[in-house]
Amino acid sequence: MSAIFTISKNRLYLNIGSIFAALSIVINILYLLTGEAPYYKASVIIPFLFFGFVTIIIFSSIIGERKATFDIVAGAISVYFLLGITWAYGIMVAELLVPSSFTLTVDASQLRYLPDFIIYSFSF
Repeated sequence: MSAIFTISKNRLYLNIGSIFAALSIVINILYLLTGEAPYYKASVIIPFLFFGFVTIIIFSSIIGERKATFDIVAGAISVYFLLGITWAYGIMVAELLVPSSFTLTVDASQLRYLPDFIIYSFSF
């Protein structure tokens, strides 16, 4: 919700971000209720697109500023963390498309949850 609030200055960005967020919530609920594989795939791809979209919007607004203020520094830190989360979802998408595409020190079948991918994203 804070990501949507951040991009809410532009109505188009607000609408696109809201659609991504609503789809993500609905798809995750459907996956939790049914456990179907297509819902799982969508629950990985849609947040990847959402976080990528928000990262690009915030980064483009930061890069255009000439003066370094607290908001710009906080935005840059946010972009760093958003990049990590976006890449975590990107790694999950790669794993969906090509299973065992990443060689890890743990069994690839154990790496199924987002926190594992976030750790992998920030550490490698």
